[in-house]
Amino acid sequence: MGLNFFQIAVLLILIGVIIVFWKKLQIVSTFLLGGLLLMGLCSLDFLGFQGTSSALIGFILAVAYCMINITYLILYIKKDHRISLIYAIAFFTLFTLFCLFYIDSGKYYELKFGIIVRLFLSFFPLYFFKYYKTNKE
Repeated sequence: MGLNFFQIAVLLILIGVIIVFWKKLQIVSTFLLGGLLLMGLCSLDFLGFQGTSSALIGFILAVAYCMINITYLILYIKKDHRISLIYAIAFFTLFTLFCLFYIDSGKYYELKFGIIVRLFLSFFPLYFFKYYKTNKE
């Protein structure tokens, strides 16, 4: 995977923003960190991606990642950790069902499973890190 100057500049800017906002606005930094993780996972060669992804798959992943991060706001607004976890799991389950059964049902299972795994790995580890950190406080 070759990176051009623009991609390296955007990557460095995002890493700088994550470092600056980590203590002040942790919700912004975890969103950006998960986005970077999602971009990195999309460039890997496993589960139907071959190191690249199309614009449609990128759009589906971006929309799903933003929607699942809206459930992350409930953790900050309501301060009820169980409800926010239920919302996140419910949205992820609905997205999984949408991916598997609505988009070309019966075809492209490896690609769909790749989308689901990448979305899970980019959101839930950071979510559980924040969830357990706020439970300790």
